[in-house]
Amino acid sequence: MSNVKQTDQGAARRLDFICGVVLAVLSLVALVWVIPAAVPGEASRGEVAPSFFPKLTAGIIFICSLALAVLNRDALRANARIGGWTILGEIAGWGVLATIIMLLLIHVGLVPASILATAVATVVARYRGHWGIPVVVAIALPFVLRFGVQALFSIELP
Repeated sequence: MSNVKQTDQGAARRLDFICGVVLAVLSLVALVWVIPAAVPGEASRGEVAPSFFPKLTAGIIFICSLALAVLNRDALRANARIGGWTILGEIAGWGVLATIIMLLLIHVGLVPASILATAVATVVARYRGHWGIPVVVAIALPFVLRFGVQALFSIELP
């Protein structure tokens, strides 16, 4: 029984390493190519540049994904199988969810899209703890973020 758990843990750690490497590469692509090409980098005096938050987000993702890859680098040597179709299905599901969230952000705004995104992500990620926490986070976090960004940076979110 413990051998099965070790195999599953080895597969999970290998998947974490692979995800860390892929996310690190994608965040670097975003930092050096996508953001400079798609988001204006200049701001008037006393304002935050439009490219600041995308670059900050991509930088944080790069640091976290690099840490994920480094912490799980020894899992490459583990003799464990990763369920290919299961992982492909999960990746496709998260991709569809990301597309829906992006469309909701465009058409209904930040707060409703964020509430729905947090609630669906909690279910998809199979959260098994007390349900009160994700409900409060799903409802409160978008309002806190919207107020915080507006108060601190004078940026009106959609």
